[in-house]
This record gives sequence, structure tokens and C-alpha cells, in this order.
Amino acid sequence: MTSAQVLSLCMCFSGLDNRKQMLQISQFLRGISIPQGKEICREGSEPRDWYVLLRGTASVMIRSEDGGPPVELNTLSVGASIGEFAIMYRCPRSATVVAGAGGCVVGALSIEDYDRLLKRHHMEV
Repeated sequence: MTSAQVLSLCMCFSGLDNRKQMLQISQFLRGISIPQGKEICREGSEPRDWYVLLRGTASVMIRSEDGGPPVELNTLSVGASIGEFAIMYRCPRSATVVAGAGGCVVGALSIEDYDRLLKRHHMEV
């Protein structure tokens, strides 16, 4: 599946109405392989990239309130968006996301490229 096809699965891009727009956005994505168990992003960190899961799975986790081990909230699959709120609203990450069994591949969209796309397409958040 191409990056543009995966973007079409992503709810954040569901408002885009044509293949040309998906291709334009996919050109900004940097493919990154993440080994199993490695963090894609960390709860509380400042955002640098917005990620789209291109291959594999990832676990969403938050810190335990009682100081115990992290609590797993969800398992993400291909087409999932990771870190969009932190990029759109310029706030710290709300969860840690870790590559699942066998690792994963994400498409990373930098905060600078996100801003360029907004300006280019006159989109508003």
C-alpha cells in the first residue's frame, strides 16, 4: 500500500477529497522504521512530528497515576494518526506510543512541513 493510500485510511485526512491532495501530503512524509518496543513519541515531550502508521502496530500508553507501570490504552494499526493534537495545538504529547511486535514503519510529517501544508492549502485548524 502506498503512503497516499494509507493517508486515505487516516481520519485526520478524511476531509481531503482527491488523490492529488493525498499525493501532495505523502511527499512530505519521511519513512522511519521503528524497532519493536522503541518509542515513537513520549508522553509530556514537545512535538516535532506528526506520524501516520504505514506498517505494523503500535501501543498507546500513559503513565500510571500511582507510579506503577504504564497503562496501555489502545493498539494502533495501519492508517492510525499519532501525535496530531500535539502538532495542531502546540502542546506536550498526551501519551507514549511504542512500536508493536515486529516493529513498525511510520511516515513522519515535521511540524514545519505541517505549517507549510496549512499555508499552501489555506487550511485552518
